[in-house]
Amino acid sequence: KTAFSPLCASMSNSTEVNVKIGENITTFINNDIVLMSRCIEGRYPNFRSVIPATNNIECKAEKNSLIDAVSRCKLSSSNTSLLKCKINTSSIKIESQDLDFAKKSSETVDCTSNGEITIGLNAEKLINCVSCINTDNVVVKLSDSSRAILLLDDDSGNNRVIIQMPMTLND
Repeated sequence: KTAFSPLCASMSNSTEVNVKIGENITTFINNDIVLMSRCIEGRYPNFRSVIPATNNIECKAEKNSLIDAVSRCKLSSSNTSLLKCKINTSSIKIESQDLDFAKKSSETVDCTSNGEITIGLNAEKLINCVSCINTDNVVVKLSDSSRAILLLDDDSGNNRVIIQMPMTLND
């Protein structure tokens, strides 16, 4: 049921779709597009409880600069890929360290923000989430360091929201 909307959007120009139904995975195939959907038994969790209702901090940064900075910092992070992101009104300072190998890195990305916050994020997941943004800039909405962050296109006409859960910082 939930795979139907993305299926229609990605295959709107096609007249034929091959469907393979497995034990718990349904696969839709059309030319070079393959969409796989996992069937989950039971009650689906209330996803609205994860999405913060109010996000008083909004930060806008250039997408590729953010991805590049996170990628460089990821090289010096431990196996948890933990990044410490300090957002202020004009920049995002991204820090990582691996105490076992005595490695540390820091990168700064220009941004515009209406507040300040420090939050821990997984580098690999952040790269994946930001890569899904279709505009040159990414908008990050936050409420506090223990709540999910929302990543959006810099386009008010797009209502797609990407969510990433934070990691705990040991400061």
